Amino acid sequence: MEKTGYTTAQGLEAERLLNALESVPKEKQPIMAVLAEAFINGMKAQDKLVAASRSTASG
Repeated sequence: MEKTGYTTAQGLEAERLLNALESVPKEKQPIMAVLAEAFINGMKAQDKLVAASRSTASG
């Protein structure tokens, strides 16, 4: 498993996300968590695609 370090800003953003999820009614929290994870995974995928296109363009 890859070890990841997080900045203070990232920790604060994670706390804000958790607070937002907790503000949703309990019965709707699972779907909100799924949506948040899908959004985050999409952002990670975009970062990888951008990095790959940059390495291809510079190579």
